[in-house]
Amino acid sequence: PRPHALRRAVFDRLRNSPMIADADAIVCMHPAALCEVWLPFNKSLLLIVTANLELARENPTRWSDWLRTIVAMSKAPRVVIASNNRYDQAYVRHFTGVRPVYLPTLAHYVNARYSPQPEKPFLFARSHHPIGAELLRDVRRESPGLAVSSIEELYPGNAASGGYELSQLASHPAIVLVPYTKSTMTFFE
Repeated sequence: PRPHALRRAVFDRLRNSPMIADADAIVCMHPAALCEVWLPFNKSLLLIVTANLELARENPTRWSDWLRTIVAMSKAPRVVIASNNRYDQAYVRHFTGVRPVYLPTLAHYVNARYSPQPEKPFLFARSHHPIGAELLRDVRRESPGLAVSSIEELYPGNAASGGYELSQLASHPAIVLVPYTKSTMTFFE
C-alpha cells in the first residue's frame, strides 16, 4: 500500500467539496486509522475507536506511525479521541498513554425486555466464526436433553428484514453469542 499517496489523492479530490467545506467536524470510526485521511482538512475530529486499533495498520512501521499520530492528535484542541467500550479505552491507553473519552454505544431503539419463557430453547446467535456452529453441535451432542436452537433455525431471516423481533429473542432463557470482535451492535442490543 501507498498510504501517503492515498491520503493525498483523497485530499486532492475533496478539498473543494462543498460538503467538506460546510462540515463543522468529521467523525472517524471504523477503522480508526482512516482518520488520518481527514487530518489535512483542518476540521474538528471525533475519533471513536470501536474495534481493533491496529486495523489497517498491521505492519510495524505503520503501527508505530499511527500510535504517534494518535498521541499528536490527543494534544490538538479540535480533536476528541473516544472509545465505545472499556476494552478499547484501555487498549488505546496501553499503547499510547492517551485515555480516550468513554462514549458507550446505546441502543435506545430496543424496547424489548428480557422475559424468559422456560419452555423455549436456548438460542445460539449467528457467528462470523466457525466456532459458533461447532459450539452448537457440541452442546447438542453433549447435552441431548437441553433444548437449543440457532436463531436461523427458529427465525429465518434477520431482524432488519422482519425475520424476528428483538422481543422474540428476549423471550428465550439465554442467547449464546460468539462475537467476531469485542464491540458489536449485537452486544448492545
